[in-house]
Amino acid sequence: MDIDNIVGQLRCHGYTQTLLAAELNVSVTLINRVIHGKTKSKRIQQKIADIIGEDIETIWPK
Repeated sequence: MDIDNIVGQLRCHGYTQTLLAAELNVSVTLINRVIHGKTKSKRIQQKIADIIGEDIETIWPK
């Protein structure tokens, strides 16, 4: 799944990176880095996957 698709899916489910960061008590920068695949955080990846209804592996293939 590409970055724009991830961000778009989050928006469709009522989330922005800022809202997600506040909910998880992390920085927006960290959320952005996880979405772009530059940093791995199982907790953030799982939350995003839960929100958009996809598996982590579908969003960020190995």
